Order: sequence, then structure tokens, then C-alpha cells
Amino acid sequence: MQQGYYSRAWNDIKNSPGWFGKLCLLALLDFIPIFGPIVAYGYLGGWARDIAWGVKSPLPARIFGNEDGKLYRRGWFVFAALFIYAAIAWALTSLLMGFAGAAAGGAAGAYGNGRMAPASAGFDALGFVMGVLAFVVAIAIVFFALAGTARSVIYDRFSPAFQISTLWKMIKHDASGIVRILLMALVVGLIIGIAVSCAIFVVIFLSIFIGIFTGGPAFMNMMSGSYDDLAYGYGYGYGSSDAAFLSFLQSILPVLGLGILLLAAVCYLAVVGQMFITALVFRAMGYWTQGFEVAKWGGQDAPLPFEAEQARAQAAAAWQAQQPVQQPQQPVNAPAAQQTAAQQQPAAPAPEAAGQPASQPQQPAAPVPAPVQPTPVQSQPAAPAPESPAPAVEAPQQPAAPVAPEAPASPADSAKPAADDPAPAASNDPAKPASDDGASK
Repeated sequence: MQQGYYSRAWNDIKNSPGWFGKLCLLALLDFIPIFGPIVAYGYLGGWARDIAWGVKSPLPARIFGNEDGKLYRRGWFVFAALFIYAAIAWALTSLLMGFAGAAAGGAAGAYGNGRMAPASAGFDALGFVMGVLAFVVAIAIVFFALAGTARSVIYDRFSPAFQISTLWKMIKHDASGIVRILLMALVVGLIIGIAVSCAIFVVIFLSIFIGIFTGGPAFMNMMSGSYDDLAYGYGYGYGSSDAAFLSFLQSILPVLGLGILLLAAVCYLAVVGQMFITALVFRAMGYWTQGFEVAKWGGQDAPLPFEAEQARAQAAAAWQAQQPVQQPQQPVNAPAAQQTAAQQQPAAPAPEAAGQPASQPQQPAAPVPAPVQPTPVQSQPAAPAPESPAPAVEAPQQPAAPVAPEAPASPADSAKPAADDPAPAASNDPAKPASDDGASK
């Protein structure tokens, strides 16, 4: 599987023309309930779908472009899936944390007379286990939500977002990749959160400092006028308290307005940062989904490519294991007649002794009888051994081809209008012959 999802996602964002302005517009849309997130998810989901198909492209030029006609449909599916996953996570974690709180309350009630009762340790352990379990459940639901929205974007349907068994197989197949995506999202979110907190602190500190510097004298005059009114009675004094209060308002309101404006700007920048994280996660999940060979996907219920390859390998291994083992052939012995003839060959004459005179005549050698050829015995041919019936093993079959209408359409196919195809569709009726233009003329 591929790695470096976040680095490539960041490079794709920063290399897109006008990427910061697009993120600012998406952040403004995020202030519109329901409609804004739908548009943002549809826009970023389409961009993630392109890279999952291997189509390298920058951020689309127009947020409301809707080139493929599925901007709002795609965004609604992602929004609804994330909402349901968030509701499930909230319900389960609330239930587990409720158990943890009840365990903590039981542990507190187990203390008596300043001493810890034996049952309090069990309540503490139960509360800790419930808290850890709630955290694990929340992280697992986040994983399923990320993988589910990726499948929903690819198929342009809502149901693939909740195919738990398929999502679990994808997460197991590349667990390190999706864990790294989540960790990087948390790290970037933590950095942006620290920066926003520092900016809020600076704004509040500057507002207070400027307010004290500009409104301090007016505040002192207001307090002095209040003292005169108390000393001489309301209506009989100099009436300086009302004038001092108005002067204080005139000096403090501009500072207060400036502080509120700066806080709003910081909050807006925080939303821009959150949209930046969303764009990173969507693009990184597109790269993560690309590793599963989207072009080979069938219907939403069809096995994934790596599952099909594993099934074919297992079937081939099982078929090979069931084949009969061939015994090695024994070497054929030489015929017995050849061995007998070799044994009956006359031996070579021994050399003469050194002391024997050369004129001594040699005794003629006794005639060697001709070798008797053995009568060939016609052996009966051995009956062939009965062959054991080999088990009927079928060759590994290829997985069934996916149904064409259910297969996800590539971005190029979905963006191409139907009117651009000049060739008419061929008739599937076998009884109706194809018309010949030349013959008709």
C-alpha cells in the first residue's frame, strides 16, 4: 500500500491555484446550517474521488460548479453518514461513560470513616476500564466513518457507507495508513487549536489593556460622580455621575467593539483551519482508497481486488494439493542373455614365463565350446495394475464478473454528457436484422 498520504495531500492543496481563497469561501459556507456542510462535503468528496481513480487534478475552480451533476447528492450522502456515525459514537460513549461515572460513585460510597472499603478498588478499576473502552469505541467509529464515506463517494450511494464487514476488511488491509491519517489530523488540529487559543488570549489582553488606557479616566470620573451623589443626595448634587457614565461608555464602546471584531476574526480563522483539516483528510482518504485498485471494483457487494486474488491463490493451492503424486521410474536391468554371454567370453592367454625357452612348442588350447544361447522364456505380460480413480478436481474458477450497472463509474465517464456520443446504440433484438445504408439506397 502507498504511504505518505498527508504529504501528497498537502502538496496537492498548496499547488492548487487560489487554494486559500477557496478554503475561506468553504469556511463561510460552513456557517450556513446543513446546506453549507453539504456543499463543502460534495466539493471535497468529488476531489477525493478523482484521486481515488488516479485522476490528478487541483482543487476545482468553482465551488458550485457541479460539473458531474452530483455535487449536492454526494454531499448529502457524506453529511448523513457522518451524522449517523457521530450519533452512534455519542450514544455508545455516553453509555460507557455513564457506567464509568456510576462506578466512580460506587467507589466514593465505599469509603467509610476515613478508610477505604475493599469494594472501592473494584469500582475504580471498573470505571477506568469503561473510560478506556469508550475511547477505543470512539476511535473505531471514526475509522469506520472515514472508510464508509470513501466508499459512498466512489459508488455515489448511501448504503456502501455502512457495509461494516467490507469496511472492516479494508481497515485491516491497510490499518497503518488510516491510523496515520487520523493521527496527522489530530496533530494538525492540535497545532491549529494552540494557535487559535494564543490569538484569543492576545485579543482579550489587548482589549483589556486598551480599555484601561482609554476608559480609565472616564471610569474614575464616574466613580467620583457617584460619590458626590451619595454624599449630597440624588437630585441635589452636581449631577456629575450621569455625565461621567456617558463619557465612560463613549470611551469603552469602541474598544469593546474592536475586541469583539477581533474575536470574530479569530473564530473565522479557526473555521478556516478546520476546513483545511477537512480538505487534507478527504484528499488523504482518496489516496488511501486508491491503493485498493478502484478501477477493478465491481458492485458494492462484490469482493475487493485483494480478496479475489487471495481466493484465486487459495483455490490454485487446493487444486495443486489434490493432484496425484507421480512415482519416479525404476532403471531397467540389462537382459540376462547379455550377462551370460559376457561371462562366457574366453580369457586372454597368460604371458610366457621368463625362464621358459622360446623354442618349446605351446600346447594348443582346448577348443572352447560355443556358448549355449539360453532359450528365451516367454514371460506372460503382467496384468496392468488397476488405476485408482482420480478425484474429479475442478480447476480454480475465476470469480464471477461484477454486474455492470452496479460498478462505480469513473470520473471521466460521469462527467461526459450522454449527448456527446454520436454512435447509436446497437439493437439487441436477434430477429431484427441490422439495416444496411448502402442496400437501402
